[in-house]
Amino acid sequence: MNRFCTFFISLLMGFAVQASEGFWLGQQLANSKLLPQLTSDRIQALTSPVFRLGDCGAVLVSADGLLLTSASCLKPYLAARLSAGFAAEQLSAEIKLAGLTAYQEREQQDLTVAINRQLNDTTTAIQRSLRQTELEQELVSRCAAQGRHCQLYSQHYGLQFTLQYYQPYADVRLVYLPAMAVVNEIDSGWPRYDADFVLLRLYQHDKPMQSQQFARIAPQGVAEQQQIVVADFVGQSKRYSSADEVRFMFEQWLPQAQSGLRRTLAVLQQFSAQDASAMSLAATLQHQHTKLQRMFSEYQHGQLISRRQQLQQQLKQWITASAVRQQLYGSALQRFNQLLQQQQQMALRDLVLDNLQYARLPALAVQLYQHALANAGASDAQPTAALEQQLQQLDSAFDARVDLELALHFLALYAELPAALRLTALDQYFALSDGFSREIVRHKLAAIYRQTELNRSEVRQAWRSATPLSFEQSDDPLINFAVAMQPTSEQLAQQRTALTVQLAQARAALMEVIIAFNDASGQLTYAEANGSLRLSVGKVTGYQPQDAVWYMPFSRPQHLAAPGSQQSLVANFLSDADSCGDMTGAPTFNLDGAVVGIMYAGTGQRALADWHHEAQLGRAVHVDSRFIIWHLQQSAAGRSILQQMRLTD
Repeated sequence: MNRFCTFFISLLMGFAVQASEGFWLGQQLANSKLLPQLTSDRIQALTSPVFRLGDCGAVLVSADGLLLTSASCLKPYLAARLSAGFAAEQLSAEIKLAGLTAYQEREQQDLTVAINRQLNDTTTAIQRSLRQTELEQELVSRCAAQGRHCQLYSQHYGLQFTLQYYQPYADVRLVYLPAMAVVNEIDSGWPRYDADFVLLRLYQHDKPMQSQQFARIAPQGVAEQQQIVVADFVGQSKRYSSADEVRFMFEQWLPQAQSGLRRTLAVLQQFSAQDASAMSLAATLQHQHTKLQRMFSEYQHGQLISRRQQLQQQLKQWITASAVRQQLYGSALQRFNQLLQQQQQMALRDLVLDNLQYARLPALAVQLYQHALANAGASDAQPTAALEQQLQQLDSAFDARVDLELALHFLALYAELPAALRLTALDQYFALSDGFSREIVRHKLAAIYRQTELNRSEVRQAWRSATPLSFEQSDDPLINFAVAMQPTSEQLAQQRTALTVQLAQARAALMEVIIAFNDASGQLTYAEANGSLRLSVGKVTGYQPQDAVWYMPFSRPQHLAAPGSQQSLVANFLSDADSCGDMTGAPTFNLDGAVVGIMYAGTGQRALADWHHEAQLGRAVHVDSRFIIWHLQQSAAGRSILQQMRLTD
């Protein structure tokens, strides 16, 4: 699914006017008047203590470097400690998290004019793409030479370029982690009672970082219907995909992906009881199938396609209502649709070709040869992380019988593709030109697996440092397969690159049409999420998942309430703030800039959150600031942290 999502190009079809929808840049939100209280100065004060931590947002909550974020977004660094918890009694007990760097946004620089001046000198889409990559590398290298970290962000598909400077903090230490911070790893509905937060500390020169630009945690939490702001480094969204894109995704690509997964799982079930690797792969594919099924179910019962069709019709009517607009904008729509049809055919073929990676020995042969080609002439070339992982997995567990059956199965799926999408080299190598014969292909595969030496660990390791000439002169049948397929692989890569850059140019032209349409309608256009800091607004509210059922916005773990207390403790709360499907930790503020929680999960209709905002049936889940404070009050180490955050009452 990853490659498809990478190639799946979004088409803006107008701004759906919902108060809680949008991934807003700070200044855009200040100018939008969506919330008059959010002036430029207040937004600046709110975002100044926000840091990027991996794919998560975090917020500075003390003058001596305490950083608050979600525990689930730091699982690679905290997994061994999640169940037991951790609390540092003093600074010397804080644990450095190796490999984790926090980034604080500094100044921004609008480079739209400067970059477009350079790009306008190019004559083709490929040249433009290459020049843009060169410019980005030059800017990043210049920042590094100055001892700074920066990143170039493209908004609205290349209509605006912003260089964002960051201050990196490479010394990040664990201070406090509640026991069982992450109870549920998937959407488990509502209510939830997770203490999904973690406190870290930033260090400079082996001393706690000092800053007066920190946010205060709100001890009173939030109230129902209260407005909130979420600061999040949202990844990639597909919010403005066209009706044709949506229909193709959910009525062609996704059903074919589900069918392929079901058939593959049926093959793996024959071996999963005897082979650990087959069992592991089956679990992975079952998880993918469940996720796709949930997406498909929401699509069938939701309004995604109807909304897209309505917006697309509005845009077409606006263009055709004016002869001038038809002349200016009509070609942009036509060009994009032509390229989109090509991309969709390529996506269907790639869906099948990507499955061939699960036949591990043929995939390894291809990886080894590509590694040799990429590092020809290098004396100390190191394998990629993917290649190293593949080698390690083969050393730990490998069953040639399972691998052969998977190769046979995926070749059968490939043979079902229309003739126009087939690959001549693959057809010839496995004698598929005249149709798929299971016995003939099985016989050829059996000979290959019997004769290859890649099933031996020492041979696999030796090929890591082999030259391309060694591959081309080898008699090993799987090495021969990799060499035979390489020209086709290069041709496919060139086709994908050419189509990608042409689509990029087409949607940049189309984006100008969309902005003009929205401006004429008096509507705002927020850019697709691209990993830069965005602000989402919303309110604390429950929702009605089905008839006669209403979910309250607060969860209250009754067993944790103090004896005789008249008020129950609030653990988590719901909001309609906007976010994508794969949510990360994100600081949540009230309109005064105080931290009221950390967004860490979603519930309700969230499987299509990358595609559209479901204001009625989708909710973000936040751990409440009152729950954070309550946890800290339970230990001496926690109470010391509260003092550092100036929460002693």
